[in-house]
Amino acid sequence: MAKKERLNARAERVMGRAQKNYNKAQAAIAADKAKPSTTTNAPVYIDRKLDRAMILEDKAKALKAKANSMKKGGSVKKKK
Repeated sequence: MAKKERLNARAERVMGRAQKNYNKAQAAIAADKAKPSTTTNAPVYIDRKLDRAMILEDKAKALKAKANSMKKGGSVKKKK
């Protein structure tokens, strides 16, 4: 597999992890709204998951941009 395809595949995996973190945060928010607990660390957990999701999304976007700047085989396009 060429370098460009590998980068695109990696970007998809990273985006999947970001989505997984976002979904977990949404589930925790829903659970906290349904039955708020005074002893839980839900806000910390939710913030951590959302931060991680944003970081992973940025990473996936960077990988996509790098892959799009390449030719089909994987060599980097020359700038004019």
